[in-house]
Amino acid sequence: MFKFVQPSEMKNDFVYTLMVKRRMERLRHHLQACAEQDADLLRWDSMLHEEHYRELMHPVLVNWMDTRLFPAFQGGIPDKPLREQLLEEFARLVLIPLWKHQEGPDTAVLQTDAEGCIYFPGCITAVNLGTEAQGMHVRLAKTGDRVRISAGERRFEVGISELTGEKETAAPLLKRLGFYKHGDIQFGGSDPLVEAFLEQELPEIIQSYGKEKPSFPAIRSVPLADMWYYEKAMDLIKEVWPQMYREASAHVRAVYLLDTREIGALTHNLFQGAVFMSHRSNLMWTTENLIHEFGHARLDQLFELDDLLLNSPEERVPSPWREDLRPLKGVLHGLFVFVRIGLWYELAGAAVPHPDIPVRMQEVLAQIRQALDVLGQHARWTALGEQLFSELAEQYDRLAEAAAVSNPAGSPEESIAAG
Repeated sequence: MFKFVQPSEMKNDFVYTLMVKRRMERLRHHLQACAEQDADLLRWDSMLHEEHYRELMHPVLVNWMDTRLFPAFQGGIPDKPLREQLLEEFARLVLIPLWKHQEGPDTAVLQTDAEGCIYFPGCITAVNLGTEAQGMHVRLAKTGDRVRISAGERRFEVGISELTGEKETAAPLLKRLGFYKHGDIQFGGSDPLVEAFLEQELPEIIQSYGKEKPSFPAIRSVPLADMWYYEKAMDLIKEVWPQMYREASAHVRAVYLLDTREIGALTHNLFQGAVFMSHRSNLMWTTENLIHEFGHARLDQLFELDDLLLNSPEERVPSPWREDLRPLKGVLHGLFVFVRIGLWYELAGAAVPHPDIPVRMQEVLAQIRQALDVLGQHARWTALGEQLFSELAEQYDRLAEAAAVSNPAGSPEESIAAG
C-alpha cells in the first residue's frame, strides 16, 4: 500500500508527477490560447517538454499563473496587448531554464523592474542596469551558448553559464545575487512577485488572525556567517534522514528568509514549492522548521489531487497549535507535519543523542494526540483521507510506545524548540 507520511524516495512519485503535469497542462492550454489568436505571437506551449517540467515549475511561476495568467482569462480570451504582456512576463520566468537545455526562442524582450533589474527565478545572477533604467525594455538574443544583451545604447555579451551562475562573471551589467544554494534549494533572495506577496498578501493574512498588521522584510543577501545554519541543517537532514533530504531537494525550490519575529515559518499555495521562514541563529530550530515546512509543501501536493476532508471549509474546531478555532484542513496539516517531526526526532535521537530531544518529542506527541482526537471526533474523510488518517494514527502509536520505553520518567520543562 502507498504510504504518504514517509518521505518520497522520488521513484515513481505519482503524487508530485501528477500535480506538476496537471499544472503544466493548464499552463500550456492558456499559453496556446494567447498565441492562437495571432500568428505573430510565439507558440510557447510547444517548447515546454515534459522532461523539463520539474525544473520549470518554480514557485514564482506558480504564483504568476495563479495571480496573473489564469485570472486574465476569467472573462474570456484577453485582448492582444494583454496577451503580449503575459507572454513577455512568462519569458522571464522560463527563459534561462529553456536556454540551458538549448530550447526556447532565440530572442526575447524583457522589461526591467523598479530597480532597473531583470531577475530570473532561481538564478543567482540578474541583469542590473541601475534605477535610471526602470521600466526599460531589454533585448536578449542567444547564439549557441552566448547571449547578447541590448539595453538602449548599451550592448554586452555573456555566456549562458554566467547568467545561470554556474560561472563567475565580470560583466559590468550582471549582478551576482547574495543568496545561498544547497543543491537545487535557494536560501534567501527575492523576486518582484515575492516582494509583492510579502508587502501585501502576507500581512493581510496575519492580520486576519486578529493580530496587528506586520511587515515582512526579506533577507535578500545571506551573510556568510548565517549560511552556516542552512548548510549545516541540510547536511544534518541528509545524514540523519536521507529520504527526507531527497524529497525536499526534489519538491522545494526556494526558502525565502524573513527578518521578522512575527512568524516562524509558513508555506502558501500561491507559492507552491517555496517556504517563507524567519532567520534564527539556532540550528535545531532551523532544522525542525525546515522539516515542518517541507511537510506542509508535501501535503499541499496531495490536496491538489484530493479534498481528503468532506467537511465544510467554514467549520472550525480546536487546534493544539493555536488559541483560536481552526479549519479541519489546518488541523490535518498540523497533524501531518508534527508526525513527521516526531519521526525526525526519533531518528535524530538515535544518530546524535542529546538530552533535549526527548523533551521535544514529548511535547510533539502530546500535540499529535490532541489533533488525532479532534479529527477523530469531527472529520469526515474521503477514501484517501481516511487512509492518510489511519497511517498518521499508526505512526503516533508506534512513536508514543517507543518514547515511553526510552523516557519512562517523563519530560523536563525546557525545550530546544523555543528558538
